[in-house]
Amino acid sequence: MWSIPKASAYGGILLTRGGRILLREPANHYDGYVWTYAKGRPDPGETPEQGGLREVREETGYEAEVVDVLPGVFKGGTTTNAFFVMRHIGPPGRFDERETASVRWVDFRQAEALIGRTTNVIGRARDLAILVAAKAWFEANQTVVLPDDESLPFPARSYDWKAEPLPPRHVVLRLDFVLSKAEAERIRWGFIPEAMEDKWFSYLEGNTLFQHRSWTGHCIDRIHFIPEGEGLRATHAEVNRDPEQYQGIDDQEDIRRIESMVRDLVQVPESPEASTSLIEAIELASQPNYLGSPETVAALIQEFFTAHEPGPSGLPVWSAKQAANQRLTRIMCEDGMGYTRMPGWHTETALGQNLITAFNLDPGYCAGEDLTFLVSEALAALSMAVGAAVKAIGEAVAESENPEDHEEAEEALQALFNFAVWSFLGTQMVMAPEKSLKDLLSRHWA
Repeated sequence: MWSIPKASAYGGILLTRGGRILLREPANHYDGYVWTYAKGRPDPGETPEQGGLREVREETGYEAEVVDVLPGVFKGGTTTNAFFVMRHIGPPGRFDERETASVRWVDFRQAEALIGRTTNVIGRARDLAILVAAKAWFEANQTVVLPDDESLPFPARSYDWKAEPLPPRHVVLRLDFVLSKAEAERIRWGFIPEAMEDKWFSYLEGNTLFQHRSWTGHCIDRIHFIPEGEGLRATHAEVNRDPEQYQGIDDQEDIRRIESMVRDLVQVPESPEASTSLIEAIELASQPNYLGSPETVAALIQEFFTAHEPGPSGLPVWSAKQAANQRLTRIMCEDGMGYTRMPGWHTETALGQNLITAFNLDPGYCAGEDLTFLVSEALAALSMAVGAAVKAIGEAVAESENPEDHEEAEEALQALFNFAVWSFLGTQMVMAPEKSLKDLLSRHWA
């Protein structure tokens, strides 16, 4: 019998040897919870341990056993919660679909991002505190025997990537092709991009497949299916015709493209090919000064920001700012600068278009320009914003010697730094969805 603090609800934290934790997605995101843990009130006559094990079985499908007690009691909106640390026994069974939509094994970093999507403020704070405690327990208890890593596939959902709605300007195209039972099962997993080279994000809702461009989140296709035997038949698609989001205008070409993309999506790659791709990706990422590395890009952006610090006259040196712009532009656009660029990302259509959106550049003015021009223009806009931030910090420091009085200005500069790094990596659509440089300026320095 395990001794656990008194609480009104009990649950289980399932961990693996490699540091993965099991999360569950409540059905219909009940009470604002997007991802959380299995927990609930004990039934009459149940001990806390029995209740926690039952909740795990019902809400995740896993049989489990207790290995320890997670220190602490965690207060939610209506209950106090205590947790057992558990390890699962065998493969998952069926969970109660009235309570749970899906489950995922994720690492602690991924868990923090998923829990962060919960809109219930009190519940989100509680679940993040539980995550901190779980990570601390894991790091302190390496001798406890835990199962090997679980890495189960999970279906893509609309919130797994930036996904904008289909614009009013679209056409309806007739389709007529059939997916087998195996293909229909595969398409329900969709596709979540893992690298900048992955141009599409796809997910199925009901019998409608949504396809979005991964760089921008623009919805290009809504593809409709109906059941046919044990498979699915494609009947029609709504296709984007907003010229600012998608340049396709040929209906027949789009019909061919859609079927080809769906056929590609339902293919399961063979292991040798997958292994080769993985090896190539690892080799690329291991190159010196890889521009797909957040650390590398952050260091370059820090150099750019440093050039905007006040000089002897109290103002930034103009020539230093210009040199910083030119150096960073060349690194992003040219070979031979000692940096490894990402194939398919450091182009006009990928990074260039992302910078136009992120830094609110004029699409008409930038039309037809090369990547060097687009990067330089984005950095010019960033330079003005950094200058405003540095000035605000200087004024705050001059007005008060109390560090707390100018923390807000320093936080604004840090937010600008983070946004710049994300923009050049192409991750701002995930890290700062619906945000642009103009949003930061209006929030902090309007």
